[in-house]
Amino acid sequence: MREMGGSQGISQGAAEARRDMLRTLMTERFGPLPAAVEARLAKATPDMLATWTQRLLSAPTSDDVVA
Repeated sequence: MREMGGSQGISQGAAEARRDMLRTLMTERFGPLPAAVEARLAKATPDMLATWTQRLLSAPTSDDVVA
């Protein structure tokens, strides 16, 4: 039981690290992020974060990254 909790904590930590990195990169590229984008980042699943990280390279706006 404890082992399962540990791996879940690691997964959550990895998702939070990816979320923070994506937020940093988006802010560097687009400037301060709109509240709606911040809200979507806060609720994003790991799969969404992976997709959005790829979109960051070609999206013209922060809204387009999280669309």
